[in-house]
Amino acid sequence: MVYLGRSRGCETCKRRRKKCDETRPSCTRCVNARRTCGGYETEKALTIQEYDGGKKIALPIRSAARKCSLPVRQRLPGTVALAKDILPKEVPDRDVDDFSLRSFLHEFCIVPSGPTVSYGFLSGIEPILRKMDDQSSLAKACKMAAFASHGIKLNRPVLTAKAEKLNHDLVASLAVGLQSNAAASKKYDVLVVMLLGIYEMIIANDARNGFHNVHASGLAALLKLKKHPILVLEALLGGKSLGSLREALPNDKEGLLAIPNGAVSTKSLDSLLISLARIGQRVKITATEGLMDCDEKGWLLLEALNLDREFVQWNESQDQIHRPTMIGQVSKTTALECNVGYWPGRVDVYFDRYVAGIWNIYRAARLYLSELILNLSNGNRNPRTDPRHGQDMDDLVQGVLSSIPYHLTENLYGFLNQIDNGAPLANVGKAASGLFVMHPLHVISNLSLVDLDVRCYLKRCLLWIGDNMGIGQASVFAKSSTFETEDFASGCMLTLIGVRV
Repeated sequence: MVYLGRSRGCETCKRRRKKCDETRPSCTRCVNARRTCGGYETEKALTIQEYDGGKKIALPIRSAARKCSLPVRQRLPGTVALAKDILPKEVPDRDVDDFSLRSFLHEFCIVPSGPTVSYGFLSGIEPILRKMDDQSSLAKACKMAAFASHGIKLNRPVLTAKAEKLNHDLVASLAVGLQSNAAASKKYDVLVVMLLGIYEMIIANDARNGFHNVHASGLAALLKLKKHPILVLEALLGGKSLGSLREALPNDKEGLLAIPNGAVSTKSLDSLLISLARIGQRVKITATEGLMDCDEKGWLLLEALNLDREFVQWNESQDQIHRPTMIGQVSKTTALECNVGYWPGRVDVYFDRYVAGIWNIYRAARLYLSELILNLSNGNRNPRTDPRHGQDMDDLVQGVLSSIPYHLTENLYGFLNQIDNGAPLANVGKAASGLFVMHPLHVISNLSLVDLDVRCYLKRCLLWIGDNMGIGQASVFAKSSTFETEDFASGCMLTLIGVRV
């Protein structure tokens, strides 16, 4: 009998011993049966020798990523007191550290099915960790993020205390390491500093907010870049190498925020965002100084309208396989009463959460551009009332709303099975999904062009991300009335760098 290798089918079909068509992210057999698709193994090739000493073959190494199984700390029956905050006694400290590292890989890493399909998020960290000691600075930084996030969403201060201790140790050791001239010790400092910034975004609250700005500045210094997400995109498009991160981009048609194997438009999404930021900055400066004359406003308006057409071209150039697919519908209800995830309308699924994140960045950017066009035209060119753009605006907003269940729950098909009873979202999604979606939601929730009911709903979603996905910065964003802040820019920069890992 010829051995054809391990089955590449989804986990559910393999468990049921059924033939899988390997459609991603969820196979057609599971979707048609309204069964939860278990997804596909994360694989990395390992070269070994065959028994006869002949040719080499590649066998997959299963990812060490595992979901944390600790329950949320609950109140004692019949009282308002919380149960004692202790970890299971039967689990030794070393195993707790190991479990935290594995839970980090599950929560914060979006591993693409392949480099030709998606770029993922922090997907290169696990191969690096395999080569390092579990007490290395990078391993400690990963544990720190996992302890902090789980400490918040599981209501377990004992975990956040572990994270805080690791944070103090890392900051001290990093300061010493940066003063040395040893290149080897600095090789992965970029990753450690990035994770220190993500840690500050995790634990952010009203009293402790903006500390990730310091680490964003440190990251920019290490990469020899200016601290702004748009300048990061500009540098990468120019072929800037990021040291221990992935190689520089092959050409300026691809960009960082690209969908692999997607059709190449006239400009990359990165280039469009850079142009948008420049227009927004010029509008902000001239409005603050009160020096914008009619001619300058007219030229800016013309630039904005041309840029909007280029965004449309980018949208039209994307392949069908990377577009969202409707898999369910939420019935109409009162907008102010609907639970998070239950906004009336369709429910969409994407190829993976990286691709979903790229689409929401595009939608938020176009809606922001529409607001700039409205302001530059003194209200005379309202995209909402313009028959050419009004439907576009509605579609952009609906696209974001329809993606929220996909981002916030890990079991979308389980959500669809109980959609009629309106129960709160269960099987909370990965923290990486929260990081990816919170910035676009923050932008859209502060645009006057968007209906007030939608803005209020998006702010509730941000609060939910903070409480249930363990990303405190989302809760801070929910209470903010503007996104043009250093906190927002620094958070975007840290997230963008994570795409390159």
